[in-house]
Amino acid sequence: MARFEHHVAVAWALGSSYAAFHALHHQLPWQEAATAAVLCTVGGILPDIDSPGSRFAEFVFSTGALLGVLIGSHFLHLPLSETSTLGTAVVLFWMLRWGLRYLLSRLTTHRGMVHSLPAAAIWGMLVFLAFSENTLDLRLTMATAAVLGFLEPLSTGRALRLR
Repeated sequence: MARFEHHVAVAWALGSSYAAFHALHHQLPWQEAATAAVLCTVGGILPDIDSPGSRFAEFVFSTGALLGVLIGSHFLHLPLSETSTLGTAVVLFWMLRWGLRYLLSRLTTHRGMVHSLPAAAIWGMLVFLAFSENTLDLRLTMATAAVLGFLEPLSTGRALRLR
């Protein structure tokens, strides 16, 4: 079984190579190439989000909760400068952060459904949808980078399989 550092290093190398290829051969701007590399790296450690002592899981839930607050404030047109809105954002952050962690711990086991090809497909679809205002080529590039990273830990130690 590979360690966290191994997953990060391999996924980063894979993502950097993928990004460099698209930057050189498809004239992908460097900002978008860097985003693809980051998505690949995140994808490489995302399958370990269900591990009970995962350092990455703690980071993901904190970051995800923060992104949830920012996205929610954008769509609800809430100004984050007001005290009451900021208080609501803090409460929402902690509810998302601990609520999602608790829910995931109840619904999954380590090396369970999160370590699967359907989970890789879901990750790719979420990334594809997140880039909805971009061209189809860019959306596919980003989704492919994310899935490549996600498949890296699935291939280390065990053969890919459906669960």
